[in-house]
Amino acid sequence: MDVTTITSTQSPRGTGGGRAKHILIVDDDPEVCQVLAEYIGVFRHAHPYEVSVALDGTDAFMQILQRRPDLLLIDLRMPRMGGLALLRELRARGIRIPAIVITGSNDLGEITKVLDAEVFAFAPKPVSLDYLEHLVALALFAGKAQPALVPA
Repeated sequence: MDVTTITSTQSPRGTGGGRAKHILIVDDDPEVCQVLAEYIGVFRHAHPYEVSVALDGTDAFMQILQRRPDLLLIDLRMPRMGGLALLRELRARGIRIPAIVITGSNDLGEITKVLDAEVFAFAPKPVSLDYLEHLVALALFAGKAQPALVPA
């Protein structure tokens, strides 16, 4: 399993207080993963980020079972397990993590299925990195407002 962890301590807007937000990038293109990870490392947010990378849905699923991230950035088309299959598997197990799907697919049927999978946002490739910074901040903020599931 290929796993890369990049830790950012950048926090120019705030005091740097609080725990690092963990983002898991799931994409089969190592260059895309590297660019996204480096860009996340310079986000102008009040807290640092820890970024992990999985090169397909299967690796991502195993990482999520070991340590749940605060946010997923997911590609759709990958070997072994694609992004949509990963989202469905997580939902089937009751695992709710905010997800932003970033993909080069323009298949409207596939996009509809993604939106039905309750993702936070869909962003076509190539994604504007400034737009991605905004989406990440919104997704993490919205994730805080969600109530915890309490067993009956």
